[in-house]
Amino acid sequence: MRHAGSPKIIFADDEWGGYLIYRLYPENKVFIDGRLDFYGSRFSQTCDDVMNVRYGWEKNLDAYHVNTILLRSNASLAGTLKESRRWRPIYDDGVAIVFRANQESAAEADQVSAVSRDGKDRDRKITKSQTSDQTITKSNSRSEPS
Repeated sequence: MRHAGSPKIIFADDEWGGYLIYRLYPENKVFIDGRLDFYGSRFSQTCDDVMNVRYGWEKNLDAYHVNTILLRSNASLAGTLKESRRWRPIYDDGVAIVFRANQESAAEADQVSAVSRDGKDRDRKITKSQTSDQTITKSNSRSEPS
């Protein structure tokens, strides 16, 4: 758990990282900057995995206590974060978008939701089985004619 006076840990691509260090250090920390050779290939791969929304991307952010993300508006990760309950956009000018982590617990944020075909029961937890679940499963499992 982070305290109110704790520095923000900002995830951004390496191009913006150097500028963020210049403008915001020491109050805020940056995940990575343009000095990729200092970080090593393993850490660079971690950054790439997050930016490309690969398996474990959110666990990587958690491991480094990232609570702010700055991205280009058209980044793959930006689209994913817009759909996430864990992150909320706090700034968007069409070029860059900034997300901040919600204060809710990680357990609440990791719950999976489902949307039924007619829009009813939106964001209902998947673990609650209802009759409408069968129609969702049946409609999704139909195969296309060849």
